Amino acid sequence: KKGAIVNVTSISSNGKRGTSIPYAVSKGSLNTLTRSLAKSLAPDVRVNAVSPGFTITNMTKQRTKSHKEKMAKQTLLKRNAKPKEIAEIIFMLCVSGSFVTGEIINVDGGHGYIY
Repeated sequence: KKGAIVNVTSISSNGKRGTSIPYAVSKGSLNTLTRSLAKSLAPDVRVNAVSPGFTITNMTKQRTKSHKEKMAKQTLLKRNAKPKEIAEIIFMLCVSGSFVTGEIINVDGGHGYIY
């Protein structure tokens, strides 16, 4: 009856990336679901989402070196995320952040500020 939900979406949901349209739409829908659940489940359950940028995972390891470098250059921090960095924010939202709900938190190294 009390707790926290953290959804994992993507910066692709903002429509600025040239990613798969179905993927971007599904992540945009998850953003809407996050905000709607936050409204419906408050005050007992906090609902937020984490929106990672390009992260080095088993899936993205297969990308070319030049693609990974290009993605890193698109961030203010000039590097790609590690899974642990995304997990840290998810953990924080679960165990603290007691006054945070209905938020989509970008964890993208400042990707949105390059354009």
